[in-house]
Amino acid sequence: MAIAKLYSLSISRQLLMTNITTPYASLLCFLVVAFLWRHTHTDLILGSLLACCAGYLLSSYHQIVWNEKQSTLMNGHFDVQGYVSDVVPLSSRPYLAAVHVTIQTLTQPNNAYSYKNDVLLHYVPCKYAPPVGSFATFTHIKPSKKLPSGDIAQYLRKNNVIHQLFSRSDMTSHLYATGPLATSLLTRFKQWICTMRARFYEHVTNRLSPLSKIYVGLMFFGNKQPESDETRTLFGRWGLAHFLARSGLHIVIFVLLVSFIFGSVPIHSALKELLLFVICLIYDALSWSTVSFLRAWLIALLVIMRSLLGRHTSYLHLLSLSCIIILAHNPLHLTSLDFQLTYSLTFTLALLGNLFTVPPQHQ
Repeated sequence: MAIAKLYSLSISRQLLMTNITTPYASLLCFLVVAFLWRHTHTDLILGSLLACCAGYLLSSYHQIVWNEKQSTLMNGHFDVQGYVSDVVPLSSRPYLAAVHVTIQTLTQPNNAYSYKNDVLLHYVPCKYAPPVGSFATFTHIKPSKKLPSGDIAQYLRKNNVIHQLFSRSDMTSHLYATGPLATSLLTRFKQWICTMRARFYEHVTNRLSPLSKIYVGLMFFGNKQPESDETRTLFGRWGLAHFLARSGLHIVIFVLLVSFIFGSVPIHSALKELLLFVICLIYDALSWSTVSFLRAWLIALLVIMRSLLGRHTSYLHLLSLSCIIILAHNPLHLTSLDFQLTYSLTFTLALLGNLFTVPPQHQ
């Protein structure tokens, strides 16, 4: 067993050195499961078991990747360049904000790992927080003295956070500047999406009253600001906190509302479905996603694609496919409580509905 573990670790290190990252391995497992996919319950169970096994293996691989990167960063100072993807005020300390910097290049002597698209957290006072989409440069960052552990490590791994900066003494200098990054077109597009999301949210909510801003931010954008904590506590006392959490119900209402508007437009039904598909993509890009929102959003997109292609599939297959897609993007969701709750409850309701609606001779 020890020899097998050492052998698997050596293979993982070789994969890391060749920059084979988790999404590519996840895509390979997803293609294998999709190839075995059928419309019978036996193959559905087989596909679900394969997806869980693949998710567990990829989750373990992702943890090895993160631990190896963290250990390597502790060997010396390093420099970082990237862009600000989000600025989140802290609920425990409202005067501080966590600046999420998506890394594009990380320079450190004798470090062969790739840190592109990982996240660096920089805690600054809210009044000094940079605008979303800004170009960020950090020089001579001090390494951490010890690796994170416990729930903090699990949170950092899940969100691909590889380092945190708490004060000016953690680095020699830093700079936030406006303007696009001199990198690939895809990176510039991601930076532009982050900028548009922040600007659109401010443009919509700045014209509302403080209470309306909280409701709109929570239910339509999924943006949890510190000033919304009191409102969520009040709703929780009455058992209505789920109304503020954006979930499948909100996606259904959104899709039905857009479909109702398109119903009076004299265009082809396929064009309506295509426009609805594009609007759902834009809505996700301009809001802050959670696992429950992604589940409902992916199922809505799959239903629209099914209608466009003229295919007939069951809700269980669409739900399983959305589960595989989320795990392919981030396998560590498999160990998080929100993912387990939303999918266990939805799978249970779907199975119960299937038992009551499908005749026994067709099961």
